[in-house]
Amino acid sequence: MTLTPEQAEMRTVLRSFFAQVSSDEAVREAGDLAGGFDPAIWSRLAGMGMLGAHVPVEFGGGGAGFVELAILLEEAGRSLFGGPLLSSALLATTALLIADARGSKRLLSELSAGQLIGTVAPFPHDGESRGRVHASLRSGSWFLTGEAAFVLDGESADLILVFADTPAGPSLYRVTGGAAGLERTGMETLDLSRRHSRLTFEETPAQLVGGQGGGHEIASRLMDIGVALLAAEQLGVAERMLELTVSYASSREQFGQPIGSFQAVKHQCAEMLVEVELMRSITYYAVALAARGDEELPIASPAAAAFTGEACFRIVSRALHLHGGIGFTWEHPSHLFFRRAKADEVLFGDARFHRGVLSKRLIAYAKQV
Repeated sequence: MTLTPEQAEMRTVLRSFFAQVSSDEAVREAGDLAGGFDPAIWSRLAGMGMLGAHVPVEFGGGGAGFVELAILLEEAGRSLFGGPLLSSALLATTALLIADARGSKRLLSELSAGQLIGTVAPFPHDGESRGRVHASLRSGSWFLTGEAAFVLDGESADLILVFADTPAGPSLYRVTGGAAGLERTGMETLDLSRRHSRLTFEETPAQLVGGQGGGHEIASRLMDIGVALLAAEQLGVAERMLELTVSYASSREQFGQPIGSFQAVKHQCAEMLVEVELMRSITYYAVALAARGDEELPIASPAAAAFTGEACFRIVSRALHLHGGIGFTWEHPSHLFFRRAKADEVLFGDARFHRGVLSKRLIAYAKQV
């Protein structure tokens, strides 16, 4: 798809912004900060209207759409920005918009303004909570019991949206970060630039969001949008590693000439470029469908996820190889991109999972026609 002049200008501004605030050194330093990001940078993104770019104006957002949010995530991916963009600006806001936008107006406004950080636990794989968290109703109040692992930004989230099982089926609930019976523990993962947590619920008070038993529909829609937007971040990661590799191949000399002049290196860079452009096409096709609410999204989204996850990791792995010994050093950013690419490849389900989702949906579609 072709970006509008306004979207192209937005990309330019964001690229400059992330180059300033999320350099390789800043990414490493952010690992020592509470929550893994600088609150001042988060406030600046909120002031730019980025945290609620796809949230309608009537709910306190920017009133743009998922294409603008994809541009934000792509540019953040290029710089490995570790703030809670996926968890809060994407998942939490989108889940509320799908489930109960009007009833969540205040929360959407506060999330868009950066006053709240939200997350979703556990991430719903095709509408299934996998039986990890259960909700029970007593005296008119809901309580959650169970555990959710690998929750994005779970320790720093002020608002946690939880998919839990009920007798009526999966339902969505909201829990405050300081709720009684909630225990949050940080988890050590491969990606050094992003925080994950284990959340344990022990009779934790919660509030139902949307209708009881409506979790499957909410989760399926959220997954389709979520993996399409994650693909945009993966595109940014792959783009940046291709650029770093071409730059290195142009300056690193062997036998008196740049290694980029050797045919073997040229071919590998060309193949990386082809894969990046394929990622761009399939990603923004899925994002455009999400922006329009197109009924084809459930097919395009898992197809994009299955391709981009593997392609991104292939590109980053090849880039690391072409950098030679320096790419394996702690000081070089290659290993940070390698970690992000591998973590993103399985974050919302690996390629095998998404191909399975795609196969089931194609079979169901074929039966209907």
